Amino acid sequence: MSWLRGGIRGGLWNKHPVKLEFIKKNRIQIPNPNPKGKKPTVWGGVCALTGETHILSNLQVDHKKGNHSLQSLDDIQSFIEAMVLVTDEDLQLVSKEAHKIKSHSERMGMTFEEAQLEKQVIAFSKLSVKEQIKLLTEKLDSSIINSLSNAAKRKSAYRDILKGEMNE
Repeated sequence: MSWLRGGIRGGLWNKHPVKLEFIKKNRIQIPNPNPKGKKPTVWGGVCALTGETHILSNLQVDHKKGNHSLQSLDDIQSFIEAMVLVTDEDLQLVSKEAHKIKSHSERMGMTFEEAQLEKQVIAFSKLSVKEQIKLLTEKLDSSIINSLSNAAKRKSAYRDILKGEMNE
């Protein structure tokens, strides 16, 4: 199914005329973020989820109503319809990172903000123990650090720190 899903996305979605026209209509000239760049401006756009401006290569066209599944042969028709029978109103420009977070939130049944926090916790858990402790030491008292003896406790502490920062 993943081969079929990739073929539909690569063959139909990437060359979809509505998608390509949507990009043209929604792109804007932005200051060139590359200090070595020869042009003063480049094509970019505004992420619909975060409001941040990005260069065009860091943006993707997203289906506002996502989470289209292709897990079995029974899903083929609905998947193709959801991917290709779209209008401008069904689409939005989003940064690649925000798109990953949105997809995670849809898969896990959580808000965008909760998924954003969980993505940060996942990235933290991939760091070495030494790097995790260094990050935690910047935010927590050293007596607390000693009690974080395993990966689950460190992840939980980091999640609590992020939640606290979100509520400030």
